[in-house]
Amino acid sequence: MSPTLFNKLLWMVGPSLFKKDTNMRRSIPVEQRLALTLRCLASGDCMRSLSYSFRIGHSTVSKIVNETCRIMYEILAPTYLQLPDTNMWKLISNDFSKIWNFPNCVGAGDGKHFAMQCPNNGGSYWYNYKGFHSMVMFAVCDANYCFIAVDIGAYGREGDASIFASSQFSKYLDDGCLGIPGPSKLVYSDSLSPYVFVMDDAFPLKKNIMKPYPGRSTGSLTKEELIFNYRLSRARRTIENAFGIVTNKLRIFRKPMIGSPQNVENYIKAGVVLHNMLIREDSRFYLITKKLPDHFDVNGVLIEGAWRTDNTMTSMFRDLRPGKGINYPTVAKNIRDQFTKYFSNEGAVPWQRVIVEDTGRISEEEG
Repeated sequence: MSPTLFNKLLWMVGPSLFKKDTNMRRSIPVEQRLALTLRCLASGDCMRSLSYSFRIGHSTVSKIVNETCRIMYEILAPTYLQLPDTNMWKLISNDFSKIWNFPNCVGAGDGKHFAMQCPNNGGSYWYNYKGFHSMVMFAVCDANYCFIAVDIGAYGREGDASIFASSQFSKYLDDGCLGIPGPSKLVYSDSLSPYVFVMDDAFPLKKNIMKPYPGRSTGSLTKEELIFNYRLSRARRTIENAFGIVTNKLRIFRKPMIGSPQNVENYIKAGVVLHNMLIREDSRFYLITKKLPDHFDVNGVLIEGAWRTDNTMTSMFRDLRPGKGINYPTVAKNIRDQFTKYFSNEGAVPWQRVIVEDTGRISEEEG
């Protein structure tokens, strides 16, 4: 974080962190409180180590970090995690079309398990199918890796369908309260299509949610369906990379977090808003992280981001469990089929068939 951005962050959260001096002792300055918290999030050091580094009592360090994380989220969220309005949804859609070649897409969604120490009397509530205790966050991001909406706090043992169905985002989407624009024409086409979110197999297929065609492992997909899956996967990499950048920069998420569920939730919330603030305002941060996200060369060949090379990071940051087969609404299937035809005709990109064919040949050779 640049000194300029640190000062701006201090100006925003400082008044809420300020403590008055007493007759017995002087309060810890707000600059030190903020620096201590950022150090904790960025390094992942334990509270005992931080107490030695900052010469502050162990219990005081814990209180400062938890309080500062909570205040940062409360103050920064209205600015850096604001739900988009109709015009902003259209701008996000334009970015997905230009950068990721997926028109009428307004976000990529996924859920991740944050590893944590088993809470006191936690039982099996936080124990997930991967074999460790975790708290789940469902998130949606835009084409530039900024989070649009997050839902944090689900038990690690919960299934994918229940996590998404119980999220506030899902309820707003079903009720039509997100302010998403009505159907519009696809690029270079006269076909009208609704605006959609792209997600993986763990989520349901709905009018505004697109997921891949199943059956890749059995080889039952047509070439057009494989192209759709490729184009959707290409756009959905934004949310995977958003998670990867957060974990690369905030190393507290690289190992099981120690603390109560409420404290862990505060750490995650603070990490989300800090990530958005850094992406949007600190060009130095963005330049440094250019090699972190996945990117493509001029021929559409994937070049994996640097965050994927860290085994520790990926092992502590798990995907949601794949979903089971469900009978989806006919209207949702028709919309997916419409995108499939579009991507194979007027919406095609030059390299997609080569990529799909090469991927198919690699899969056959491995088989």
